[in-house]
Amino acid sequence: MGKLYHGSACEIIKSSDGWFKIKSGNVTGYVKTDYIKTGLTKKEQNKYGKLTATVTTDALNVRKKADTDSKRIDVIYSGESYPVKKQLKNWVKLSITDDSLQGYVKTEYVKLTLNFKEAISIEEEIARFKAKKSTSSNSSSNKQKASSSSNINSDSVKLLACLIQAEAGNQSYEGKLAVANVVLNRVRSSKYPNSIHDVIYQKGQFGVSTSGSLSKQLNQYSSYHTTDQLLSIQAAKDALSGSNNIGSCLSFNRYSKALASQTGGIKIQDHLFW
Repeated sequence: MGKLYHGSACEIIKSSDGWFKIKSGNVTGYVKTDYIKTGLTKKEQNKYGKLTATVTTDALNVRKKADTDSKRIDVIYSGESYPVKKQLKNWVKLSITDDSLQGYVKTEYVKLTLNFKEAISIEEEIARFKAKKSTSSNSSSNKQKASSSSNINSDSVKLLACLIQAEAGNQSYEGKLAVANVVLNRVRSSKYPNSIHDVIYQKGQFGVSTSGSLSKQLNQYSSYHTTDQLLSIQAAKDALSGSNNIGSCLSFNRYSKALASQTGGIKIQDHLFW
């Protein structure tokens, strides 16, 4: 079904005859109890977990130093999450991986969460391999052969991948693929516009299209190189090729038990699709 690597965490559903039934990420299956440590201390949790900060305001300045008078080196947007490198009294130092820089933001404008590595599904492992292989095999000769129709396809991949990165940059491949399919399902639905561009920029739908988060990703697209960025591109390509993991779902939002009870949707990592 998938793999749990060293330091990954899982939810234990039940225990029987030396086996745990577990759920981790998008994988549910069985593992030997011999290889799972339970009852971690706070110190151990901090050792294996990764503290992340999620932006809770529309746009947040990233400063060179922990001072409001310090130089602004970047802007991050609502819903974006980044690893915390250092905690101070009223500030946290973040690693802005997409921009290859580190800087400080005020603690009051972010939500801090201790996250753990999760299992990787077989499908996601294949997608990661494809994403890396696709990137390494690009050549100028391929670009020279591109026709106008492939340019249109490239534009669709770019816009969809950037939307995925803005909405689900820190999510698994499965979560990214699901976001892509919400867009494509809307294109096919008579209730929404009939193009990827118009669906994404429809008023009041995708907040990242007006917050500045999507524009930021579009500007960075030509230099995408991190695993998360490459998976967003791969998810866009796979969705456009017909891969679908959410059926006809037309909406998604941050997961909550109340929303799940109301919609009966599909939970994929931090999002609920319905």
